[in-house]
Amino acid sequence: MKNNFFRSKVWSAKTTTSIITALVVVFIFTWLMPVLAIDTGLQYGTFTGLGTQDIRITVMRIIQIALGLVGIIALVLVIYAGFIWTTSMGNPERIETAKKIMTNAAIGLVIIFLSFSIVSFVIGLLQDALGGTQPTDKPPTVCDGCGHLGTGIIESVYPAPFSRNIARNTNLFVTFKVVMDPKTIMATDQDVCTVAAPCVGALKDNSVLIYKAAAGAAEKIAGADVVVKSNNGRQFMFDPPVLGDGVNNIWYEVKLTDQIKKDNGERAFGGQFGNYFTWSFEIGTLLDIDPVESSGVFPQPDEDPDTYNLGVGQQAVRQITVTDVPGVAQAGTVVVTSGAAENLNFIYQPSGSTSYTGTYVGILTLTVSADQSKLNISTGTTSNDYDIKNGLVDLSAIAKLFIRLSNINPGNQWTLVLTPPQPAATLTISDRTYSFVATNPTANQIQRGTDVATTAINVAAKISADLSSLVTATSADEVITLLATRSGVSGNNIPFSSTGAWLGLASGNLLGGRDPIFSATPIGAPDQPRNAIIKIDFNEAISPIAINAETVKIEYETSPGNWQVASGNYFVSNQYRSVEFLSNQRCGICSNNSQPCTQDSGCGVGNVCNFVANSCGDTLYCLPVLNTPTTHYRVTAKARSLKDCTTGGCQETSYSFCVPTSDPTKSVCANKSPYSAANNFFYPEADALAGGIIDAANNSFNANNNTYVLNNQTLGNAQGPLAQSGKPAYNLNSKDAAASGDDLVWSFYINKQIKLEPPKITQLGPNVNNTGVSLTLPLAATFDSLLFNETLKPGTGYQDGLCGCQNDSNCNSGETCDKSAAAIKIGGIEYGKCRNSDSVSQKFCAQDSSCKTKLCINKKYVTLIDRSSAPAGFWITEAGIDQIPQDGYSDLSRAEIQHSRFVGSQSYGGEIGSGVKDVYQNCYLPSGGPNGVSGRCSGGTVSDCITDIDCNSGYRCEGVLGTTPGTGSCQTTAIKPYCCSGQALTQSQWEISACFTSY
Repeated sequence: MKNNFFRSKVWSAKTTTSIITALVVVFIFTWLMPVLAIDTGLQYGTFTGLGTQDIRITVMRIIQIALGLVGIIALVLVIYAGFIWTTSMGNPERIETAKKIMTNAAIGLVIIFLSFSIVSFVIGLLQDALGGTQPTDKPPTVCDGCGHLGTGIIESVYPAPFSRNIARNTNLFVTFKVVMDPKTIMATDQDVCTVAAPCVGALKDNSVLIYKAAAGAAEKIAGADVVVKSNNGRQFMFDPPVLGDGVNNIWYEVKLTDQIKKDNGERAFGGQFGNYFTWSFEIGTLLDIDPVESSGVFPQPDEDPDTYNLGVGQQAVRQITVTDVPGVAQAGTVVVTSGAAENLNFIYQPSGSTSYTGTYVGILTLTVSADQSKLNISTGTTSNDYDIKNGLVDLSAIAKLFIRLSNINPGNQWTLVLTPPQPAATLTISDRTYSFVATNPTANQIQRGTDVATTAINVAAKISADLSSLVTATSADEVITLLATRSGVSGNNIPFSSTGAWLGLASGNLLGGRDPIFSATPIGAPDQPRNAIIKIDFNEAISPIAINAETVKIEYETSPGNWQVASGNYFVSNQYRSVEFLSNQRCGICSNNSQPCTQDSGCGVGNVCNFVANSCGDTLYCLPVLNTPTTHYRVTAKARSLKDCTTGGCQETSYSFCVPTSDPTKSVCANKSPYSAANNFFYPEADALAGGIIDAANNSFNANNNTYVLNNQTLGNAQGPLAQSGKPAYNLNSKDAAASGDDLVWSFYINKQIKLEPPKITQLGPNVNNTGVSLTLPLAATFDSLLFNETLKPGTGYQDGLCGCQNDSNCNSGETCDKSAAAIKIGGIEYGKCRNSDSVSQKFCAQDSSCKTKLCINKKYVTLIDRSSAPAGFWITEAGIDQIPQDGYSDLSRAEIQHSRFVGSQSYGGEIGSGVKDVYQNCYLPSGGPNGVSGRCSGGTVSDCITDIDCNSGYRCEGVLGTTPGTGSCQTTAIKPYCCSGQALTQSQWEISACFTSY
């Protein structure tokens, strides 16, 4: 009977129709809604711009919850029917009523179960498809005014041109090659933007236009809604409202117009590339709520200093012998030995002298003539008459004196003995000169002894007391031993000399100094030389405006527990993924002992601090070091405080609780309340005012890399700096993430060495003279060293050039025309470069108009050789390579020329100039380039190759440094300083080669 009942009642035609209808409705709402939206543009209600999910997923979630509520109702009905049946007391009407309720509830539960399964399945599909979106318009294929990017005035932009699926809450960055006038970009009263006084203001509407590509510039975002910031006048950050609509992927364009000007008043855009620059990128449907993390550092963490072998050096030495008691200073005298002395009065020259200052030595005989008009003076070998004028006789021709006669009688005669002044005997060590005195010596005097042995004792004591930083002296009887204080060949340059016949050897140098062999035995990571830079790499773009000495602090330990901040300059490069620090202290070496120095006074009296340059003549800058083999350094990178929710509340459903932190003045949005360090995760948006590292979406820094899962996505958990999280900085040396917060710290050691070996290229891609090259893959060059990413810049045209000259008159005041190794030929005319003898005061040019000769010779960095009619835009990135055995830190750099799409059937190339430097500031020598004589695929299963098409899709055929002598690289020689595709060339050969791109 029950089977018949269900067959006749439950699965009737009416019931079947109801089920099918319900299923159709479910399918319409779950499957066709996204399709209809794509086809017709139907929207799904107002989207606030604050959500982190696609709105269609949110709709599906609502349907899922609604079905769950209906299921609960059906279950209650079943329970209710059971209650009626059990309390029916055998009443057939109540039993029949209960059966009907149960039947209908069961049917409903079946429908709800099927609907719930379908909805859940659709939600999964939407999430797996990254929102299930489709672009509303086609991606642009033409780069408008792209020549300005790389070749022209723009160094880089973010997001990169034609990049896809960018977060909706992204900021935009632009880096110019020279300083701009901020007033032409933003509403500000400042003429200069600095780290101490950054420029902040609303966007100028006619300078920078931000708009949807399909709508055009007529529907640009209002300038008042975009905040612009800059702290150096070259890098600008644009913070617009949330972009996109949360439903569709939308292409945006940013146009930089001819309203933008340089700081000298010239327009930024113009010339062959047009008077504006536009780049495009695609905005996705989601917000970026994943905080930025570090991907590498240099120098790498090091717990212990290396051990050094410094014991094989030898001090310079010299022995000198005192042969006589040195003389002391004596005044010159004129003594009358015969005749009436009272009748003579001596007037010494120069006027005012109280003693004879002349050089004549000997006896003079003075006789008055018979007519009383002449005075005859006889020297014993000569006799001459001198006029007597008013009783005064001028003897300047013989001696520096006049004689006044008070009794001029014929035949009167006098005999004079002249003794000139006697200087004291002297001793000079380096540039310090001492004179001898009989008693009471002062600072630069030595008391002579009564004999040679006592004199030797006095000399040795004075030298040791005054010049201990340079030389020490000991005596044994009449012998004095001079010993250089420090070992090394520099001691052989310490001179000594003497006046007066009191030394057996009057002059000479110390002898026998030999430099110590500075050999290190690494303990952990090797200590780095003092001309190293410091760098942090990140896994995504960060805001360049947030970087300063407070955000990234560099310190060195002057004594145990005492840390001093090192001063220098910060750079954000590598498409905004690298922060680098360069000390502002010049690298110096004392002339006397090869010790580090920054100025002459640090080398002792009479010695100089010789400043070091790299092979290109650029001044090197060194980290401060102590007078010990190694100096302990540490770097602290600070996370920015998370946004305070005390007044604004929490808008995100997944972070809806405003909870207190360790900072009593701030609360942040979290997933749970009350706060629990073990279970909470926070909304990563950072405070707009506080200092610290943030990414391009204003998310804070997640130094310890801790994560959580939200909507099946693994995200980093930003906890803010120490003051907010209550946790100490994450230490890369110990790597205890569980006990750490989101500030980052690591330490290492710097020694006193200076590394001067230039970097070399070991691999190129595509291979030299390759054909069939991809139109989108980057050009790449692998170096045998880590690179200073700030020098991986596109092209030329920076404020780093020297004016060309033919003579000194072509240069500014204080400069001379250097036509030595710096001379080049342009148009058959040889030009030197205007240089200032003081490199610190050197003035640099950016463009030809700044020079008298209308020629500014700039440095060359990395250039895309593009001879097409529509030049591509290009920008430079760097990827670190961790060599085997891998330790998690990069050892080499791969520089890549990223570019907009090439034009087919055109010839392209790359050029790397001497402006590129490694992490030790050594410039790349262009004549050290490799020859692409063999090919290897950059990845995939294919290894040997001739062109890119021989490799798997997405990989390229790269030239590897050859092993055959003469084919692997260009040799650096005086007559062949250039390299073209592996061939060493002279300048004249270079100028007619396929590689020549002009100066």
